Amino acid sequence: MSVNGLYRPGDSKPFYICITDNIKTRAKQHRKSGRLVGTERLVELYNDLDYETARGYEEGCIRQHGTLTGKKLKKGQKSNFNPKKTKTRGNKCHSFVENKTRNVKRQEAMVAGRDHILKNGCKNLPII
Repeated sequence: MSVNGLYRPGDSKPFYICITDNIKTRAKQHRKSGRLVGTERLVELYNDLDYETARGYEEGCIRQHGTLTGKKLKKGQKSNFNPKKTKTRGNKCHSFVENKTRNVKRQEAMVAGRDHILKNGCKNLPII
């Protein structure tokens, strides 16, 4: 799994964070949905992670970069993205929620990944 950020050219931080096991396919999905437009790019921040660590890193990066700016779709709404406003295309929810129903080891790995990023910072690889 990899942790990735969506960047507008010249921006110093991503406006959206995601994980994937295939970055090319994920970029196509974001272009089709309208989350990724024009010359914006999906940039790999971390790779070769297990799922739980990737999920934790994703949450840490979402928090560090403040990308939780998107709004969930309302009933019957197909899209609420505005190509000119990256905030409308930010993350719509946290990567994971701490709960007592998830396997303890998985939860611990996610929390450890998140805390690692919050302590050490998330990579920031802006495109030009």
